[in-house]
Amino acid sequence: MGECRITDCAATTCKHNKDRMCQLDRVTIDQNAKCNMFEKRSGGKGAYGSKPSGSVPTLSDSVREMLQDSMRMRYK
Repeated sequence: MGECRITDCAATTCKHNKDRMCQLDRVTIDQNAKCNMFEKRSGGKGAYGSKPSGSVPTLSDSVREMLQDSMRMRYK
């Protein structure tokens, strides 16, 4: 079986992503080239640093997340 490495993971809201690098040993890709291992990061330290609990995300973070989600959905 061949080996494959993920060199740039654009799913920055995934809990397995650290500095745009997937931390998983194995990933599963569906027929539309979408990662099945994606799990949304919950609370704590996110891709852009830690935020106080209950704080409202900045507009730029919200827009960035919507763009990322729309790109993921485009290839579904």
